[in-house]
Amino acid sequence: MKFRTNHGRDVGKHFKPEKMKKIILSAIVSLLISNANAQKDTIYYDSGGIEMIGSQDSNEKKTGRWMHFYSNGRIKSAGNYLNGKKTGEWTVFYEVGGFEYIENYTDGEKNGDYKIYYKNHQLEGIGSYLNDKKTGNWKYYHRINGRTESKGNFLDAKKTGEWRYYNTNEKLDAIANYSQGELAGKYGSYYPSGQLKSTGNYLSGGKTKEWVDYHYNGRIKSRGNYSKGEKQGKWKYYEEDEPIDEAEQSELLFKDSYSRLKETLFIEDDDDGEQKTYYDNGTVKSTGYLDENGEKTGEWKTYHENGQTFKTELFKDGKLMDIISYFDKDGYNLGRGSFRNGNGVLYEYDKDGTFIKTIIYLDGLPSED
Repeated sequence: MKFRTNHGRDVGKHFKPEKMKKIILSAIVSLLISNANAQKDTIYYDSGGIEMIGSQDSNEKKTGRWMHFYSNGRIKSAGNYLNGKKTGEWTVFYEVGGFEYIENYTDGEKNGDYKIYYKNHQLEGIGSYLNDKKTGNWKYYHRINGRTESKGNFLDAKKTGEWRYYNTNEKLDAIANYSQGELAGKYGSYYPSGQLKSTGNYLSGGKTKEWVDYHYNGRIKSRGNYSKGEKQGKWKYYEEDEPIDEAEQSELLFKDSYSRLKETLFIEDDDDGEQKTYYDNGTVKSTGYLDENGEKTGEWKTYHENGQTFKTELFKDGKLMDIISYFDKDGYNLGRGSFRNGNGVLYEYDKDGTFIKTIIYLDGLPSED
């Protein structure tokens, strides 16, 4: 059997032909070994070519190494089964050759590291799965040059917290916030020059409150309010070189100053949506989102008084599901214990990073014990 490779291309995150050869060779060797004490099973296409080959245990369940093939004879996928369920690392290939994705399984469900590739062998995305759902930090890349396209977190396969998007030159294109997969909270988009293009807020996926759009030169293009994604009330529009009258300019400056003052000194008083708390010195203490029931949801961040991130947590329906990061005030990593997916032992620290106690969590809530 022959496998096409893409000789001469071994750059950065590109697919490496040599690696695929090693995987295929390893798969064949593992297949032979695993089949030694099991019943060999081969399934054929109507054309006579092999569709898949592997072994079954005494209960007629797939076991050990299995290989799947396209009708043209090229390898389609390779990995292991245990008690009839996928387990460990599985590698899937495009019909034209090259990796499509590399994934990991536990008891038939995707768990652990995951990589997906474009047909040009360029890495498309990298992240993790938990119980068949995307979780934690993910990063995606542009097809044409492999530069970062976007990055952020997932919780239960839904985008959560802050996501950053980039153009093909890896210049910031937009900053968006999500809650349970929907746009929620502050949003800002940018011109390639880095100049702010538009800014506003989302609620449940729809634009809300005041939005301001800017011309490329930084002058205001339009401003007005939204409600549930629809424009409301009076909107004002400006030409690129049109000056804003003095009274309106004063109003804008006052409004912007008030907004900054409120963000710096006060606690948001909304019952849902974006929430912030502050230290007495005015620095942000915590940020996050509440759902329509007033429960914590998505990504929550807590900060030390010096501005250094203390911890980043993921919530769902008010329950703590994961700890993305944990740092002391000097930026050093703190141990988090065995806590994962809402369960396990979580270490607790004071504001100076000194260990206080351990807390046992069950289904996202601290145990009464």
